[in-house]
Amino acid sequence: MKPPMTKRLKTAVSSALSWHNSMNSSDKKGGVHASGEDYLEAILMLSNKQYGDVRSIDVSRELGVTKPSVSNAMKILKNGGYITIDDNGFIKLTPAGMEIAGSTYEKHRVLSIWLENIGVDSATAAEDACKIEHVISKESFEKLKEHLITVHGLSEVSRISDENKE
Repeated sequence: MKPPMTKRLKTAVSSALSWHNSMNSSDKKGGVHASGEDYLEAILMLSNKQYGDVRSIDVSRELGVTKPSVSNAMKILKNGGYITIDDNGFIKLTPAGMEIAGSTYEKHRVLSIWLENIGVDSATAAEDACKIEHVISKESFEKLKEHLITVHGLSEVSRISDENKE
């Protein structure tokens, strides 16, 4: 006979399953949920800062999450074909992972610029951009970029878009 689960254990298991399901099932293009996008974006940013040498501990520090959480996320992203991990533990984005990471990072940067230009302080703008980047539609994002470039003359938005195409 199995011992009964405590309420705390049930809550922990439920939370873990919910997070796992959110990483694996999504209606987003590419099948990656917001948390997966955050991990891919962090890997991209760190690889740009650290000349491509990114390990799980770096991702943990960047996102402020535990090493076991990163390990679980890396397993899911690796199985999904978004990253590779070499024998030395270095994480690399695959072309599919790079596409999602680049798109997410572009949205983050453009949304931050927009929010700052309407008077939001930079810390709040970055925090809010991180939330909005996962839910904004492609159409709305493209129209926002077009508006920022043509109406407000924000050439930096155009440069960000050009960088993402390279």
